[in-house]
Amino acid sequence: MMLKAADVARELNISRTAAYQLMHELGPVRFGERGIRLPAERLKRFVESQRRRVEPTSVLAAVEAPAPKVEASRARTSLGVSAETRSRLTKAIEKARRPGEPQR
Repeated sequence: MMLKAADVARELNISRTAAYQLMHELGPVRFGERGIRLPAERLKRFVESQRRRVEPTSVLAAVEAPAPKVEASRARTSLGVSAETRSRLTKAIEKARRPGEPQR
């Protein structure tokens, strides 16, 4: 299944702009000059990698540990996602997992 930016945005509870940024970083499939889609499996793998990475103890360790000095343009994960995008998505995933909070 191929997802549009609106589908990615709805799934992750992020803006469409952030969804387009993520899609470009994860490697979309292009249709014509302007159309892009993201395979659902690629998004699923990305979300699972973020969930494994964000465990309660690792969040505390990450807050306490000093951040490594890396040039922002070169700060990429193994999936090729920038640190800024990873941070926004991690926050969105954590917010989605919190019980009792209303969803947008």
